[in-house]
Amino acid sequence: MKILLVDDEYYILNGLYQLIHARFPELEIFTGDYVTKAREILYREEPDILITDIRIAEENGLDFIKSIKTDFPHMHVYIISGYSEFEYAKTAIELNVRYYILKPINQKKVVELVRQSIDQIAEEKIRREDERKTLMLAKKKVVLDMIFEGGCSAELQVEIRRLGLASLFAGYRVVNISIKEYWTIATYSRSVQLSNLKMFIRRKLDDILGEAAGSRYLCIEDETGNYTLITGMQDELLEAVLEQIYSVLYEDFKLYTEFQISSLYEGELSFYAAYCESRGIGTKASRVLFYSGSDSRIVKELEKIRYKAVDTMEQENYIQLASLIELMIVRFSREYAENRVVQNFSRELYRDIVSYLKAKMTESDIQINDGPEDFITDNDETKLVNAYTALAECLRTCQQQMNTRKNREMIKKVIAYMEGDISCVSLDSAAEHVNTTPIYLSIIFKEVEGIHFKECLIQKKIEKAKRLLEDTELRIYEIGALVGYADIKYFSKMFKRYIGITPQEYRNQFDEKKEDESR
Repeated sequence: MKILLVDDEYYILNGLYQLIHARFPELEIFTGDYVTKAREILYREEPDILITDIRIAEENGLDFIKSIKTDFPHMHVYIISGYSEFEYAKTAIELNVRYYILKPINQKKVVELVRQSIDQIAEEKIRREDERKTLMLAKKKVVLDMIFEGGCSAELQVEIRRLGLASLFAGYRVVNISIKEYWTIATYSRSVQLSNLKMFIRRKLDDILGEAAGSRYLCIEDETGNYTLITGMQDELLEAVLEQIYSVLYEDFKLYTEFQISSLYEGELSFYAAYCESRGIGTKASRVLFYSGSDSRIVKELEKIRYKAVDTMEQENYIQLASLIELMIVRFSREYAENRVVQNFSRELYRDIVSYLKAKMTESDIQINDGPEDFITDNDETKLVNAYTALAECLRTCQQQMNTRKNREMIKKVIAYMEGDISCVSLDSAAEHVNTTPIYLSIIFKEVEGIHFKECLIQKKIEKAKRLLEDTELRIYEIGALVGYADIKYFSKMFKRYIGITPQEYRNQFDEKKEDESR
């Protein structure tokens, strides 16, 4: 917490500093003996408390307070003055000055006021942060409702105005930020590492976006590792920000990021079209045609969804396919529940996906359902929705099983790599060997093997060191170097931690045992 003291009389200013510093050593204290310097400190340090004389060189203290009050609405302000005229006190009250102190200064009173302010400011900060979080959650819920409902209803429009979101949709783009491998980690890992990863990524994104866009952006995370960014940043600034996000996520987490940016849109009524475009579901032009009501144009829109579904299946990204299906269910059931073209397309797409999955999952225990017996001929929308909902759940299970199999194969390669030149093995080199990222390898290794990569590597180093101690006449430091420990003391320490004795003691015991057996 910070406090600024302003007075052009040195003895008063220094006395206040010494008094507050002695009673509140945790406070950062700044001093200014004239207005220009005080103003510079204010905007640089943004103090929580201001104590100022009413008469300062260059400017009246009340005028000074009046000029900065708008920029520092939450700052606690106190005035110290030798002037007791009513007009000064009246003006101070109008400026929301918390206390009007007359000289000579009552030290006990100053200490009491500062202590009160410290407590109140701490409470106010907690309250404002809670309000900010509540408001942010409300804003994100409105946007998620727009996504789930496939548009912006009259009720949501009212909420947008109430929450002050209208300015966000005044000339904006929607950016889909997709973090590679993150969606796999987020879906199938329950480790503490993942929780930290998600928290760190959110903080990084907020830091970067907040600095570039201020309060005019909204970034929403979904379960598949995609972030929906709504922003009014100009093209050049947006490009620079996305480059920074890519660089930071790679440098800090070794994760690759892809971006898909919508065209420029205006107004919340067009948000869903912008969202679909950022996810590769249709385009702005096809969205306009889609609402025209022409069956031929609807078919074009549906075919784009089919192409997207085929693409996700070829990439074996079944989580994204499940999300696409769920989005399609909400959209079509709401807008085209009775449209025969949409119903036929939905049944054909269902059959195509099921046929693909059955061929793909021949070695799997997962059962792919054909749907209800009358699924193809019955126009019951409920059966269509239920069949797709079950399929989406099945897709998530398929992805989990496939990832488990792939992860086991990958870890086998990593272990074989460890058993090579173990002195050169590290998490980074192992990740590069199997063409993945270190953080992903670390999480998957723990899930497959039950121990951390580092722990497994140490165990293998110790096992190799034991064999070398038994089968060779190499010196201890030479064996340590061969298993990756250049420091003989550290090698001995690690060996004793796992075996219970030092490398030399182990060799001596082995030699004695060997001699006994030869007698």
